[in-house]
Amino acid sequence: MDVFNGEQDNERVFLDIRFGVLKGEYLPGEFFDRSDLADAYGITPRTATEACAALEAEGYLELLRPGRFAVRRWSVEEVEDLFDIRASVDGLAAGRAAGRASRSEVKFLRRFVKPPLGALEDIGEFDRVSFENIMFHQEIRRLLKIRSLRKME
Repeated sequence: MDVFNGEQDNERVFLDIRFGVLKGEYLPGEFFDRSDLADAYGITPRTATEACAALEAEGYLELLRPGRFAVRRWSVEEVEDLFDIRASVDGLAAGRAAGRASRSEVKFLRRFVKPPLGALEDIGEFDRVSFENIMFHQEIRRLLKIRSLRKME
């Protein structure tokens, strides 16, 4: 394994774990020890801790004890709250975008707002709905003239 330095090490560990959580490669409750991460990546324990602390700040990990982190476990209520917040923000953003858009742009936007055709357990249907969701958000950002999500901070 290649050994990087400083910020690159931190970013590599951060992204590997983040995408591992998002893909379901790391399950809720699965833990990471800074010493094990340091050995696996050929980095310092401090760099491993910094990457995990950043993941904790973003809600992917939780601190169990110094130097030991676990993939965050979400309660049903927390997940429902997050979906409610997202639905509210999506609706607000879509309304604002539609108010600034032409009729043809609104018509284009509407093609991304349709319910799943089948069960989302079907990987093809899940992929289609996920792709349409991404396209919907890209179009919203385009219509609102938001080039980067960083501008929204």
